[in-house]
Amino acid sequence: MSLQHPTVARAVFGLADDTARDAGLAGHKAANLARLTALGFPVPPGAVVPTGAVDRIRALGAVPEDLGGRLALALEDLGGGPVAVRSSGAAEDLPGASFAGQYETVLGVDGLDAVGEAVLRCATSVRSERVAAYAAGRVGDTGPAGPRMAVLIQAMVQAEAAGVAFTADPVTGDRDEVLVSAVRGLGERLVGGETTPDEWRVRDGAARRLAGPEGAIDAQDAARVGALAAAVEAALGQPQDLEWAIAAGQLFLLQARPITALPRPPELALPAQGF
Repeated sequence: MSLQHPTVARAVFGLADDTARDAGLAGHKAANLARLTALGFPVPPGAVVPTGAVDRIRALGAVPEDLGGRLALALEDLGGGPVAVRSSGAAEDLPGASFAGQYETVLGVDGLDAVGEAVLRCATSVRSERVAAYAAGRVGDTGPAGPRMAVLIQAMVQAEAAGVAFTADPVTGDRDEVLVSAVRGLGERLVGGETTPDEWRVRDGAARRLAGPEGAIDAQDAARVGALAAAVEAALGQPQDLEWAIAAGQLFLLQARPITALPRPPELALPAQGF
C-alpha cells in the first residue's frame, strides 16, 4: 500500500515561506515566528513539518522514508549543525490558551535519525495527560487525537545569555515597562525553574536591574531586549510574552505569544474640585 499523501510535495517548508504563516498548517508558534521573520525580526532560520505530515508520523509511529528525505534537505539548508526541534500546536499561543510549557521541545539535536526521533516525540506529546488537562475548558473539542500539531525545526542558537520578556507587568497590568528575566546559557534553565534569573525593568529605553544573581546581561543588553519586545508588541498589536537569546553579541527572537489574563491597570482620576 502506498504511503503517498496529497501534501507530500509540501511536507516540509521553510519558516520564511509564505505557507508558514498559516497557523492551520504550521501551528501558531511557527506561524507567529514566520510572520515576524517576514517583518524583519531576528528569528533563527527554520523549517516546518506541517500538521498533515505530523498526522502521518503519529499514525505510523515513525517518520516515513519520503519525509525523512525532505528532512535531510531541510537540515542541510539550516547549516547541518545541531537544531532545536519544537512542537507548534494549532491550539497554542492563543489569547486564552498559551499552552506554554505543555508541548515537547528537544534542544541540541544532531543528525537525521535524532531529528526524526525528536519530531516523533513532539508529534506524540499532543496526547499527553498534561495537554489534555490544560486544554479542558480552554479550547473546543479536539477529538481523541488531541489538538493538531506541527513541528518547527530551527538552527540552534548557542546562547551566551537567554530569557523571557513581558511587555506588560503580568501582576499589575502596567504597560509602560518591559520586564526582562535573564540567565547565562540556554533559556531552558529559566523555563525549567533550575535557577534564579537576573531581573530587569525597562522604561523609556532605560534599564534598571532589580536582581542579578546570574550576571547574565548588562543594562545595555537589557535595554536591547526591551526595545525588541516593544517592537514585537507594536507589530502584533497586543502585549507579548517573548523568549530571546544572545549569541556572539547578536540578539535573537525565539518565540512570541500573547500575554493571557492580563489584569487591567488601575485608572486614577484627579478630582474635579478640592484636593
